[in-house]
Amino acid sequence: MVKVPCPVTVELEPTQTSLVIGCPGVPRSVPRIETKLLIRSINGQPFTLRSVGIELRTTQRVSIPSTLGSNESTQEYKLYEDPFVFNPTFGNFTAENLIGLDLPVLISLPKDIISSGYNLNWNASTVHNLIVRVMVGESAETETGFMESFPIAVKLYDALPIYRQFTESINESVISGDQQLIVEYKLQESCLGPGDSLNLAVKIMKNSLNYNVSSKLRVKTLNFQLKEVLECHEGGLPPYKDITIIEDLKDGKELNLNNEISLNYGFKLPTNSDFLSIFDKNESSLQKYTYFDSYQDNVPVHIDNHMNHKQNQVKLIEGIPMTHYQNFTTVGKLFSIRYEILLKLKLVHGKDFTVRIPIVLSPYNKTSSEYLLNWIINQCKISSEIFGKTLINQLAQSYNTKDSTSSLSRFKAPLQIYKSNRNDWVKLGFSFDSFGTPQPIGSYID
Repeated sequence: MVKVPCPVTVELEPTQTSLVIGCPGVPRSVPRIETKLLIRSINGQPFTLRSVGIELRTTQRVSIPSTLGSNESTQEYKLYEDPFVFNPTFGNFTAENLIGLDLPVLISLPKDIISSGYNLNWNASTVHNLIVRVMVGESAETETGFMESFPIAVKLYDALPIYRQFTESINESVISGDQQLIVEYKLQESCLGPGDSLNLAVKIMKNSLNYNVSSKLRVKTLNFQLKEVLECHEGGLPPYKDITIIEDLKDGKELNLNNEISLNYGFKLPTNSDFLSIFDKNESSLQKYTYFDSYQDNVPVHIDNHMNHKQNQVKLIEGIPMTHYQNFTTVGKLFSIRYEILLKLKLVHGKDFTVRIPIVLSPYNKTSSEYLLNWIINQCKISSEIFGKTLINQLAQSYNTKDSTSSLSRFKAPLQIYKSNRNDWVKLGFSFDSFGTPQPIGSYID
């Protein structure tokens, strides 16, 4: 098969902000992708554009170690598709004799979208891509298709440790299967981020309402564990795997059931990187650097900087933010990652039992969440000013991505067409005299 060179280039408009506008996970901020496709002639020669299609796609990958190697699976999921985001047959103009096209793109993000991220324990990643398909050619018989893919970093803000539903303590009582023992616990916060402190108060006592409690009942061991659980939903992978992140084992000699046993657990969650330290107000966390400015008579210049001192950073993957190479709760289609606290009691003259306490791990800690919350509130205000409360209420209740995107379509900027003439040639940034013969940018550098 003869390979046909693509007559156009497709790029995203450069921007100093993220392509994802709003706060995914917060519907009232109207999370969406806003960008502009820059389609240009690759050699200055005019081309005929038949159609442009876009697709938002999620790729999840996971690799589970096993005795015979590893079980690996990769699945792709289509979140949104518009095969004719540009189609000249539906307009009042022709797509012939073009040298460029600026095509605005606005996509409402699905409410169940998964956060981009990477988990080192399972080599599990979630990446989102914007796929662009361009069809060129004079007719349907001679048309040729080309595809470009652009990674889109999506960060969810639905689980910040400072949200009220997570800061209210959880108080529960659990009775053992043989009704002899009661375990009461108080979890101070049910959502934590890297470096945050996990605090759990536990009380263990005999069940005073059960008159058949053995007089010889005692606790042999009490094991505290923080587990990371991988649940695989498809791909022929094992449905359940877990690893222990934190563990504390207490011997029964330390525990006396004749009286009420009271324990307080306090652990600092592990941190994979120092990137969240940029939010730290503690001056001691700053690294001091000095250099001498040769342009100002070698005046010493002092810089306060944050550096990542962790040595276990993996190779960065396109489309995954640096802050999301962490252990955090993920609910996906191929796999989900969740966390739970286990209190495992081994008893003498009693039935062993386990208390399970679910907990949410966020990629953001409490300190960074303070800054993020102010930003989220501001984003919601901006969205309200742009779209109005009526439309925001409609979008917040809609779970149909195509309908939501259609509702936002009137807020898109108009497309810009560049014909093969000198005026449009200059608009693209080329010299008036070089019409039809563009040169590489390097040729203009002395």
